[in-house]
Amino acid sequence: MVYERAELTDPNMIALWDMAISGKRVAFDSTAQDRNIPGDLMAQILRGEGMDGSPRKVIVKGALIAGKLDLEAANLLCPLELTECDFESAPDISQAEAPNITLTRCTFPGLRAWELKTSHDFSLEGSSSSDLIDLSGAEIGGQLDLKDAKFPTSSPTVLKANGLKVHRDMRWSDLRTEGQISMIGAHITGQFICDGARLNNPGRIALLAQGIVVGAHAYFRSGFIAQGQVDLSGSTIEGRLDCRGGQFLRPGIDSGALRADRIHIGEDMICGDGFTANGGVNLTRASIQGSLRCTAGKFLNSGGKALRLEGIKIRQNLECKAGFKAEGQVLLAGSTIDGNLRCQGGHFIHPTGDALEATGMKVGQDAVLGKDNSGEQAPVEGFVAEGGVKLTDAIITENLDCTGGSFSKSQRTAINAQGITARDVLLREDFHADGMVDFSGAQINGEFVCTGGQFSGSRISFLGGGMTVRREAKFDAGFRADGKVHIRRASFHTGLSFDGAFLAATGGSKSLVLRGTVIKGRLNLATGEKPLGRMDLRRASVTELYDERAVWPNQIMLQGFCYEALREGGPGVEERLEWLRRNEKYVPQIYRQLAKVYQATGDEDLARRVLIVEQDVRRKSRPGFHGALARVGGWFLKATVGYGYNPFRVLAELAVLEVVGGTVFSLLRHDIKPISPHSDAEFQPWLYSLDLLLPVINFRWSIWFYPTGSAVWWAAAFTAMGWALATALVIGIGGAIKRR
Repeated sequence: MVYERAELTDPNMIALWDMAISGKRVAFDSTAQDRNIPGDLMAQILRGEGMDGSPRKVIVKGALIAGKLDLEAANLLCPLELTECDFESAPDISQAEAPNITLTRCTFPGLRAWELKTSHDFSLEGSSSSDLIDLSGAEIGGQLDLKDAKFPTSSPTVLKANGLKVHRDMRWSDLRTEGQISMIGAHITGQFICDGARLNNPGRIALLAQGIVVGAHAYFRSGFIAQGQVDLSGSTIEGRLDCRGGQFLRPGIDSGALRADRIHIGEDMICGDGFTANGGVNLTRASIQGSLRCTAGKFLNSGGKALRLEGIKIRQNLECKAGFKAEGQVLLAGSTIDGNLRCQGGHFIHPTGDALEATGMKVGQDAVLGKDNSGEQAPVEGFVAEGGVKLTDAIITENLDCTGGSFSKSQRTAINAQGITARDVLLREDFHADGMVDFSGAQINGEFVCTGGQFSGSRISFLGGGMTVRREAKFDAGFRADGKVHIRRASFHTGLSFDGAFLAATGGSKSLVLRGTVIKGRLNLATGEKPLGRMDLRRASVTELYDERAVWPNQIMLQGFCYEALREGGPGVEERLEWLRRNEKYVPQIYRQLAKVYQATGDEDLARRVLIVEQDVRRKSRPGFHGALARVGGWFLKATVGYGYNPFRVLAELAVLEVVGGTVFSLLRHDIKPISPHSDAEFQPWLYSLDLLLPVINFRWSIWFYPTGSAVWWAAAFTAMGWALATALVIGIGGAIKRR
């Protein structure tokens, strides 16, 4: 029906009509019995039907809107402002157009407002609805205000705002809801403010906001609590996403209590200072143009994914510093951080697997997994990982600094940094790893420093096979490895030092393995104490070897070990020979290598001494009957020509034999007979002795005269010794020529 002003008799209706024209407020006592205003009359006035003039504003306080306020597809000629009004049935303003609508502290059994269009604000501040509020497709020209509103509906969805457009801010401060809020694809030009809001939908989705666009900042802080998942996946927030102090509670779900995969954030995202996500946070393939700040935030999803950052792109820094706690895995695989990764004082807990998984991560500056030394006083506790840290194939442009960090995965891999690329790597001072540290295949463009680091909890404490370090690698004073330090086929471009280190591997195992490693500089093996296990230097190559006899291990594997120089003023030749004897078996190369170094420094006598000892060891190492023959022959060669390293010693021996022979044959001249009885040559014992001793040169005295009696044995002996000395001389000269 259409009301006429002249026909109205109810004072409430008359007051509403007249005040609408004048734009003044109609107020009722909310406790009074007679405060009814027909909903159809209010709708007629707002449309301006049957009125002499257009309404300026409908302002009502404390009324009971009887019947239905039906404004579907209506064009409201004036603003509507209702305060503390009650509705008998759900108002319908869907597809309506209005300047602005304000329903403050009102109660209604639902609200239909889909595709509503307002020129200015739409407010439900402090209002309460017991059923669905539908704002799907609505377009609010100003601000949308749900501050202090309460929607305790029993329906699955409490607020539907899919495709909503708000041209200014959307305020949800202190909002209270029961059920799901759905605002898929909503667009908010200004800020999205949810400070203090409490969205309750346990075990389900509390806020479904996939693909929303926020033109400024979004706030979920200061007492915000979501009992249920908050889903912002695929959304765009041009400003800052600030969740400081917010609580997101949806435990037992790997997609995250706060799900924001593929989100784009134009500035910082803050999940710290009391932030809690019970069920974790999912930022997979997100894009953050500022920093992701998680310091003092708690990410809880024990046994699952606490913080998912796979493929994320962060233009500035990722901060998980003091007070950060992740119970569950933190995933950074394939992420890109253009600034710093700062985890000083962060606590990562996932003992059943990798607490931090960052395979293929790229960091544009430093990655700090240790203590914060930027201030005057560092925190008591540094970075802590209860579970593995995986940095496989990560690329860190500046430094990986784990100084003061604690990494625990006993009997397994505490740090897996295979194939990592970084400038400097710092595992020093209060660093502790309970489990293996693996830098196999790493490319370190600066220094690798483990001075003061403690490595325990694994049979292999440090694994560095195939790693490359372009500056010096230091495992110096304070470094302790309870297991093996295993560095095979690695390359160190400046040097490798274990000065003052403690290599404590026991049980018959190797303390240090440098097999096949190339060190273009000094290898310092002056450890702090004698290593308890074997040392394997096989096929390693160094420029200079610096060591001390006092800390040589009982067994050193030296086969193929090459070095160009020895420590000046270091162990002497006899000590070096003892060092060589600590090799597990006789190997000619290790003696020749030492001799080569002495020769390079001009110490020919020391080189010969080493080579002669090498032949001694070789002679003694041969077993069996043939070995016995070889030992006898070797003894003769050593006595005559020094195994060929002193071939002209035979001349002195020949001279001695000549003196002996000349004397003997002088005394036995009566037993020396001429071949021809007609010979008148006089016997010369000295020339006769020389002729016997020189089998190659014939002075004919042994032809002209023949021995008899005891002289026969002397002549045979001198002939044999002559041939023996000649043979030794040939072998010695041949060996010398061959070595040259």
